[in-house]
Amino acid sequence: MTNTTINQQQFIMTQEGLSWRETKMAELGKTKEHLKKQLVPTGERSLSADEQELLAALQIVQNSIAAVQTEIYNAVLVDNPQDSNLVGFNDRITICFDAGDTDEVTLVDTESDPLTGRISLSTPLGAAIYQMPIGEQIKYNIVGRKGTIEESATILAITKADGRVVDPHEPSIKPVTKAKEKK
Repeated sequence: MTNTTINQQQFIMTQEGLSWRETKMAELGKTKEHLKKQLVPTGERSLSADEQELLAALQIVQNSIAAVQTEIYNAVLVDNPQDSNLVGFNDRITICFDAGDTDEVTLVDTESDPLTGRISLSTPLGAAIYQMPIGEQIKYNIVGRKGTIEESATILAITKADGRVVDPHEPSIKPVTKAKEKK
């Protein structure tokens, strides 16, 4: 049983994930400028309800910009070798959770989208399954309103991004990945 932890200060991603974040930064910057143009200096008067909503939206955008900047600044770029038989980016993974539920997810280094089964590496589950083999029982923590809950699951199958189904009888050798310098 393996418990994978990714340093909170490091964000492991491919070049594609870094490019996605850079595009997102540009979009957020445009949104920020658009919101700022809509805000009119109020002087001494109180803010209207619409102005308060604009200010709240601007704060959310500024927080999003700060979060994406942190991810870009602390990015550790890795290759995504398709010849590996371990979970990598854009691989489809079948997971059996302790409660007996089975789910199929795709590990991404961009944004999670539960409706399409996309799980980001920055989530506890994504970090736990990254570079793990079929049959591996993983543990991960979920933080919620009631505190931290330790969950576990087993990786049942891996379909690589190129469509190759990983043979569960292949030896599982972790590839040596070196952190690349950002451009």
